[in-house]
Amino acid sequence: MYIGFEAAFMDAQSKNVALCLELLNNNNIEVDEIYIYMFQNKFQDFYSAFFRKQDKLLMLNQLFFEEDIDEFTDLGIEDIENIISICLQYEANCPHEIKLRYNVKANSLDAEYEYEDFLNDEGGLVKRFEKWFQEINLNLNSLK
Repeated sequence: MYIGFEAAFMDAQSKNVALCLELLNNNNIEVDEIYIYMFQNKFQDFYSAFFRKQDKLLMLNQLFFEEDIDEFTDLGIEDIENIISICLQYEANCPHEIKLRYNVKANSLDAEYEYEDFLNDEGGLVKRFEKWFQEINLNLNSLK
């Protein structure tokens, strides 16, 4: 791995946050947290997000029009391709799954990475995304 990988990788992740903030700002929507989900392997790319406003989680389709969502996911897929390019450039392992959690007020970003390709697991990609959403939702409900 070459010097500069961490900065380039972090910058690529920050661009995903900026993409979400732009979508929110363009629609005059404020949220407390942003959750970004990315998946890639040689067969498939998947990009989505959901948001926390106060104690409620909101999916993309609860906040935005379909055309905005389509453009958002297209740009998100481009961001995934950028992450892959960075990993190839620096000869680094590229995660198959990235979960980003951005706290808007604290301006803090947390990330989880999965390097194993789990697509052959029972349930598949959408189920995994939905499970993450439910985990976050349960955590929010337990804090009430």
